Amino acid sequence: VTRVADLDDRIRERAAVVIDDGDCPGTESTVVDPDAGRIHRRGAMAGAVEAWLADPPV
Repeated sequence: VTRVADLDDRIRERAAVVIDDGDCPGTESTVVDPDAGRIHRRGAMAGAVEAWLADPPV
């Protein structure tokens, strides 16, 4: 999210800490599980993340 107020309550309940530094410009981030090689939510730079997952650095 770009604002803490938009953060899902389920995430807030499970997060140890949420830092609110004000509204962030731009778009939401891409959420990825690198161990599973799966993108949970497509956001900024999702294409680059997908390419990295397909050919991760050694």
